[in-house]
Amino acid sequence: MTPSHKPSRKPHGPHQAAAPTTPPTSGATEPASSKPEPPAAPTPTIRQRRRPALIALGVTLAALGGLGGAYLAQRGGTPQSVLVTANRLDPGHKITLEDLKPVQIGTVDGATTLPEGARASLVGKTVTNRIDAGTILNPSSIVDAIVPGTGSSVVGIGVKPGQYPQLGLKAGDQVHIVVSANSQNTNTASTIKPGSAWAGSIVSVGDANRDGIRTVDVLLPADQARQAATAGGTGALTLVLDSTTGK
Repeated sequence: MTPSHKPSRKPHGPHQAAAPTTPPTSGATEPASSKPEPPAAPTPTIRQRRRPALIALGVTLAALGGLGGAYLAQRGGTPQSVLVTANRLDPGHKITLEDLKPVQIGTVDGATTLPEGARASLVGKTVTNRIDAGTILNPSSIVDAIVPGTGSSVVGIGVKPGQYPQLGLKAGDQVHIVVSANSQNTNTASTIKPGSAWAGSIVSVGDANRDGIRTVDVLLPADQARQAATAGGTGALTLVLDSTTGK
């Protein structure tokens, strides 16, 4: 009997058997990617020693900073509402509510101010010197009434329309009291000549009476005030408003 031979099996499908792998020769170089990377060296930890002197210095600076802030806050002070002038006030002017307004400021060394609450109590008081608009009001610039200083006097001059400027007069205006030429008093004509004049400052202006005559108080040197009072009896005085430019 003839022995039967089993046919060799061929692989089915498109895949072929893998060819045997030939080991690399001794001189071949492996790709770099196939070499394992060495582990990263650990970063050394440096322990710093704390310096007590530096810590103390930091604490001291922080404390000084706090003290400095407190000092500046105290210097600036808590905002307070004080009175300032809303417009220019001339000597002799009687204060009204519209003349004053409140503003917020901090503490000002050496400055004397008036609080907002004093606004109503100042109405009707008299200004003693010129105060520009926006000036912090000082109590020393305000009085209940002007009292002439040494060597000065206040004289009341009665004038009617035509004897003073139509634009009006107000406290603080600089004027000349002029004797007009139509003096009817022969007793004074020989001593006070027409054209005589005295320079003064208006203290107050009164309201006109039924006859249209109003009294204007004028501050003059004492000797001139007496002369003006004498001439005032003639009814022949005219008030001339002077320029205040540069004053």
